[in-house]
Amino acid sequence: MSVAVESNSQEIKSRWPVAPPRPTALAWTVEHRRRFSAGSEPQKLVVSNSDNGKVLQSFAISSGVDRRVRAVDPAGFFSTREGMVHVFHEDSPANS
Repeated sequence: MSVAVESNSQEIKSRWPVAPPRPTALAWTVEHRRRFSAGSEPQKLVVSNSDNGKVLQSFAISSGVDRRVRAVDPAGFFSTREGMVHVFHEDSPANS
């Protein structure tokens, strides 16, 4: 579950489920307000809107993403224990 918290009051403003169901690595971009979550069951990288939780896209990935990997690098790639490097590029942040 993702939670948005108002920093001054510490009040929870919203909650939404995280995809894939049991992510092991999370990252986000501040500039485009995107959250990247990767998991091994299913083996997916899911891109969602970090303000409302809407899933924008999902991609199949190789096995072995875990907490040590940290899923996404700001340059647009991440790796897994299987030895694969997955590269992605955002053409436009238009899909909210």
